[in-house]
Amino acid sequence: ARVARSRDNVVARASPTLQALLDQGLAEGMGQTQTLEGVPSYTGYKRLQDSGWSVAVGISAPEAHRAMYPLIGAVAVG
Repeated sequence: ARVARSRDNVVARASPTLQALLDQGLAEGMGQTQTLEGVPSYTGYKRLQDSGWSVAVGISAPEAHRAMYPLIGAVAVG
């Protein structure tokens, strides 16, 4: 069950792509996912061993790409 989310959604479960990432069974990982609203994202997660819970944090792909443009420009100029 979901405890908190930055966007309201009536569905109280992980998106299918996040669930597939979690189903790999690793203690932690990251990958490309899609939110319940259909936004492509990059997500990282960590399983909390003592509680059995998992924490997942993501950033939308468009937002992550926008943040990279200045860096790529600086590297290209340098």
